[in-house]
Amino acid sequence: MVDIIPWELYGYQIVYTAENGQQALNYCTQHSVDIVLTDLVMPKMDGLQLIKHLKQSQPELPIIILSNYSDFSYVKQALLLGAEDYLLKASISEYQIINILQRLFSKTDEQPNELSKEMQLRLLLSDFSNNPDEHRQFFAQFNAATQTIVLASDQLLSSVGQDTLVHSLSEYFSDTTIILTHYQQWIVLLLDTDFTEEQIKQTFHRALFNQEEAFFVAKKMTANENLKSVLINELVPKLAYRFSLNNERFIWSSYEWKSDVLPHFDKEGFRQSCKEQRLDLAINYLLTYANSLQNLKLNEEDLKDFASTSFFLLFNELEKTNQFSAELNLTKLELLKGITTSTNANELLENYHEGILQVQQMVAMESDSESLLLKKISLYIYEHSNQDLSLKKVAEHFHYNYSYLSNLFSKQKQISYTEYVTTMRIEKSKELLRKGKMNISEIADMVGYADVSYFSKVFKKMTGSTPSEYMRGKLT
Repeated sequence: MVDIIPWELYGYQIVYTAENGQQALNYCTQHSVDIVLTDLVMPKMDGLQLIKHLKQSQPELPIIILSNYSDFSYVKQALLLGAEDYLLKASISEYQIINILQRLFSKTDEQPNELSKEMQLRLLLSDFSNNPDEHRQFFAQFNAATQTIVLASDQLLSSVGQDTLVHSLSEYFSDTTIILTHYQQWIVLLLDTDFTEEQIKQTFHRALFNQEEAFFVAKKMTANENLKSVLINELVPKLAYRFSLNNERFIWSSYEWKSDVLPHFDKEGFRQSCKEQRLDLAINYLLTYANSLQNLKLNEEDLKDFASTSFFLLFNELEKTNQFSAELNLTKLELLKGITTSTNANELLENYHEGILQVQQMVAMESDSESLLLKKISLYIYEHSNQDLSLKKVAEHFHYNYSYLSNLFSKQKQISYTEYVTTMRIEKSKELLRKGKMNISEIADMVGYADVSYFSKVFKKMTGSTPSEYMRGKLT
């Protein structure tokens, strides 16, 4: 633990590491320290003895326990001796340690020999206590007939802050004891209030109306229920409803919800339109389907899977034809991030719809770009019809991929590149024949045919007449 946490970054410094309780006591007696983190099981002097000695000589010295023990009474004894908090070695994290340190250094009046209600609540949620009597003793301290347990994602504190959250609720829940603690990745709130369920729900809405990411699941519970069991089996599963309930921020554990089945999506039609490079049609498939999902109660996994999969299919086709691969890849990453980070169905569908429109705009811009490119290539072929016009040479000249140009001609001209070059050469030869200033052999050479008889054969196939017949017909 000494090595895995960057203590200096948080403003702390490890001044001494003891191998046993006696060494720790000797150092703390001779030097000034701000806080002690100690194991409970140590040679020469165990953690309990160390805490007792330190609190006798330095009652204000904060002590945090590190333990693997599952013996509730042992940990509780250490806390009653004056230890401020405890951490389980099996689940210890950098966040937990720093959070406790910051809280200890900021608090003022504290009763060292009395467990705070927050600490008692943490113990009931830990692996230390499954004793029904402990639960009853805890709930017996409160005034209301039932206590309201509220669960929320820990992400809420990143934008609100623990003190701000409690303060905001206290302003609306007057004369109400509010306890906040953490359990794994969740925030746990206990409210000692006789408010009705509807009053509590509306009060949460008013207190936290600016926190769009907030979502709470609550239950009124009695001392006969196991707090941890209620949390894990009844509240935690309902947090998943947040995505599909969109603007709803507070529900009770009794709330039941069933997702709608995703409507049928014509995957084959979509894939076929992509395969045929009819991207406007493929995009229309997605827009129409996205519109059909409005106002449905949808499962988060199903909806995100469809959105990301359809985007991947569409971008795979775009990547085969689009030359701006870096720009395309950046757009893909941004759109997929918007899908995966959406916190509710409405947000996801909005991001998805905007993403589709953005792709549609890209396709339109690319189409305009392709039309301009084809015009440039056509002019180049016409003006250089007596030169090597192989697709490889033309692709190199315009700095484009060979396959891209081949697909572009097939898509835009509905003929192969070779057929298009032949057509352009014959069109130019017709122009020269109409002018009547050159003989057929010279014209054949001007449009890239060294063999006059082969030129005549191709010309007749394309026009229905020989070069001589065409020239006579145009000159008479």
